[in-house]
Amino acid sequence: KILHRYLEEQPDLRTWLGNQECCTILQARALMCDLRSRYSTLDEEQLKMKTSWKDDNSWYRRHRQSNASAAENTEPVSLEERKKLAKLRIQALREQRLSRA
Repeated sequence: KILHRYLEEQPDLRTWLGNQECCTILQARALMCDLRSRYSTLDEEQLKMKTSWKDDNSWYRRHRQSNASAAENTEPVSLEERKKLAKLRIQALREQRLSRA
């Protein structure tokens, strides 16, 4: 997820990774070295022109923003209410597991 924004700009590396040709740690390190070398030759102006440079393209930022918007839409819940909700979720998961067996 962290490399997604960089691999979007490097379709050959993305394809190599997607075809499961990168199966070992050594191959993953080679991919990282290749990716690093491609970006290390760029100056700051060239980097700023890349879509991977933009903050809104970051997986973490998108993830954090979706969590923040979800948190804004919820009302504060007491500890007892959270415990009750957790027990209900656990019970639903147990029932779901039993129905599959």
